[in-house]
Amino acid sequence: MASKPKPGGTPSVTAVIQFLKGAGFAHSRYTDSHSAPTIFGAYVRQHGPTEVIVSHREGDYSFFKRMAQHGVTDVTDVPDDPDSPTFIQEYADALAPRYTVEIHGNSVTVSAREWLPARPKGVPYAPEVRAALADAGITVPPGRRDPFVVVDQPDHTRIAAPAEETAERIPEVLRTHGWTYETFETLSHYGFKITGAAADRRERVRELRAALADKPAPAEEPAPADTPAEEPAQQPEPAPEPVRAPAFYGHGGVTYRTGIRVTYRDHGGFWNHGKITEITPDENGGAPQVHIMIDAYQVAPQRRAPKHMNNRPGKRRAVEDGRVLVVALDDKNLTRERTA
Repeated sequence: MASKPKPGGTPSVTAVIQFLKGAGFAHSRYTDSHSAPTIFGAYVRQHGPTEVIVSHREGDYSFFKRMAQHGVTDVTDVPDDPDSPTFIQEYADALAPRYTVEIHGNSVTVSAREWLPARPKGVPYAPEVRAALADAGITVPPGRRDPFVVVDQPDHTRIAAPAEETAERIPEVLRTHGWTYETFETLSHYGFKITGAAADRRERVRELRAALADKPAPAEEPAPADTPAEEPAQQPEPAPEPVRAPAFYGHGGVTYRTGIRVTYRDHGGFWNHGKITEITPDENGGAPQVHIMIDAYQVAPQRRAPKHMNNRPGKRRAVEDGRVLVVALDDKNLTRERTA
C-alpha cells in the first residue's frame, strides 16, 4: 500500500547540495577569488533562517570561450550564460517533490513544503535500484566517473546517467524487475523516474531469479516399461563450476568482489593498485573492510589542477614486497583499477 503523506522539512545548504548531487547535477564551489577557478554547477547558499537559494554558476572555461566568441575584452560585457535559465528550471523540477520552490530570475528559492507527496505502492528505494543496475553489469569503467546515481524522492526514485550508452541499458533492467518508469533529459544527463511496479512484478522477479540461479537440467522421462532401456554410456564427471565471490556495493553503487583489481587514492597523493584478497565485516558495525594486496603505485593527478597545467598521473611503479591495505568499502577514494 502507498505510504501516507508526511510533513516537509526545512531545507539546509548541506541537504540541498547533497540531494542535487544525488540527482545527477554538478556542484559549484563558487569563489570570487581570482586565483581559483569557478567550478561549473549549482551554487547553494542560505537565505534567512528557513530558506535556501540555488543559482547556477558557469565554469571559467565556458565563460572565457564565450568571451572570445563575442570578441569582447571586458568581462562585464560578456552576455549572460544562455543555458542558465534551463539549469535553474531543472534544479527547480528536481527539488519540487520535496520542497516548495519559486523561481526568481536566475535563482530558485527553496523552502519547506507543508506536506510531502505520498510514496506510491511498488516504488523501490535507491539501494535496491543501485543493486539491480550493478548486478546487470552497469559499472564504472576504469578512470571514469560513476555511470549512474540514484536518489529517493518522496513519490518516486530518480536515476541519472551522464552517458548515453549507459542510459540505453537502464530501461531493460527496470522492465526486467517489473518497475514502471518515466524518462526525461537535462542538459547534463539522461534521467529516469521509477513511479511504481507492474501488476506482474512478482512473476518477473521470479523469472529473473530463476534465470540467475544455477539450476540443474530437468530429468529425462523414463523409457516405457515394455522397451528395455539402453545402458547409458559412461560419461566423465563434469568439473565443478567455479563459485563466484559474493558482490558488495561501495560508493556510488560500484560492485566489488574478492579477486578484482582496484585503486585507492591515499592522502599523500598516490594511486595504490592491487587485488582484493578479502572483504570482511567491520568489528564496530561500520562499512565492510576491503583488504587489498598492493603491487603497484603511481603519483595521482591533482583533483583540481591549475589552468593549462599538465594533469596526467605519474609513472606506474611496481611494489616488490607487497603490502596489504585495509580500507572501508564505502570510502570514496576506492575505485575499480585506474589505468589512465
